Amino acid sequence: MPNDAIVQLDLSADGFCNTCPIGKHCGATNYESRDKREQIDVVALEMAKLEAIRKKMLAKGLREQVDFKLTQSTHTLFDYHSENLWRNLQPPQPKVVQFTAMLVKMGALRRII
Repeated sequence: MPNDAIVQLDLSADGFCNTCPIGKHCGATNYESRDKREQIDVVALEMAKLEAIRKKMLAKGLREQVDFKLTQSTHTLFDYHSENLWRNLQPPQPKVVQFTAMLVKMGALRRII
């Protein structure tokens, strides 16, 4: 892709994900997840990852509103009551969440990778 192509980093799968056999199954579908030690808020975890990318770009001298920009997006995720999809006995509840997505130029992404 050319350096000025724009990629949206967001909760939902995109065209890149959908070209991969594994990516086709990687939906952000569980609002909360539980590992052996703690409950995890999936949206907060993804927001923290995006904030880390933003800080890395700023540290490299990239400029917000020029090389990247934040934008709000809305998603409906399904809450499986913190259970694995296959073990869940309750119907999933849709949860509408706001997410701060990022539009970023490919050239800027290449600089931080």
